[in-house]
Amino acid sequence: MNGISKKGVRKERFNVAVQGDRSAVKKLLQKQPKNKYGAIKKEYNGIMYDSTKEADYARDLDLKIKGKIIDKCERQITYRLEVNGVLICKYILDFKEYYPDGKVRYVDVKGYKKGQAFTLFQLKQKLMKAIYNIDVELA
Repeated sequence: MNGISKKGVRKERFNVAVQGDRSAVKKLLQKQPKNKYGAIKKEYNGIMYDSTKEADYARDLDLKIKGKIIDKCERQITYRLEVNGVLICKYILDFKEYYPDGKVRYVDVKGYKKGQAFTLFQLKQKLMKAIYNIDVELA
């Protein structure tokens, strides 16, 4: 490449970029914060979801609503998990689906079903059953 190494070419491009637009370079150099579980956030229909799998599930729900398979759904519902008036923790349910026959389905979308995070989910799932008599399903 005319006697210029690849490293030299990258440095030259960087210098040109710095002279042109410093804010663009800062954006390029900033690291995106990593999710502790490795999930990549994804936006769907103006809503930011914690993972691609969750956003895809939301898209599927919208299609079910259009097809009249379900009436409606709620997203990201917070439940207080209290025992004897003491707050143990909070649980954020991913989706609550309402069906035409009156059935309500509670769904949590999980990509990785191992490790400490999944164990914590299982504990919260049991608390939801014990406190609210709600069966949380995995998707």
